[in-house]
Amino acid sequence: MVDHKDIELAQVKIIKTALRKGRKYDNLVKNYGEYLKKLQAEKNPNNYIKKTAVKIFPNEEAYTLKLENYRK
Repeated sequence: MVDHKDIELAQVKIIKTALRKGRKYDNLVKNYGEYLKKLQAEKNPNNYIKKTAVKIFPNEEAYTLKLENYRK
């Protein structure tokens, strides 16, 4: 089962990769940086992950739109 440590590690890898590719001021880096800071500050990180995932991607259409925005 995936827990908050796995999510945190994945976010760090995404941020590092984006920065290496020169995307320092990109929406992806900004958003993932904010999510990572909030995740690290949470008392119950697993619940935070669930709430955030549902908020960001309430359905397939929202997921597709978010993915397209990151690709720009």
